[in-house]
Amino acid sequence: MGLKLTLTKEKNQMYTDFIDAYWSIEDVYYGVTEVGWLLRCYPSREAKTKNGTNTSSDFPIGGPSNAIVDCELYRWQGIFPITDIFPDGIPLGKNAQYKAIYNFIKAYTGLPFEDVFEEE
Repeated sequence: MGLKLTLTKEKNQMYTDFIDAYWSIEDVYYGVTEVGWLLRCYPSREAKTKNGTNTSSDFPIGGPSNAIVDCELYRWQGIFPITDIFPDGIPLGKNAQYKAIYNFIKAYTGLPFEDVFEEE
């Protein structure tokens, strides 16, 4: 699961609108009393899968300005008490945990995120 929400040009380093940008929670961790994650934004779900890979060029001149794909546009680190996210305890399944975190993010931010469901 992921989220989609347009990231306007005024809010990213490329200064271009990214319609239906892909937002993904990553690096989830649990402490004794808190849960944390990074919510990262990419131009698309496909761009997320290419992030951190090597670039190449078939052009006969020059080369990419960056040898590694770096398409992260926006980042938010969330750290909250476990009971704020999981009032009935942490679910055992990863998908259930992520779903609860995504739902919390949508409620907490009040932003008009839309769900993006991943293929199994």
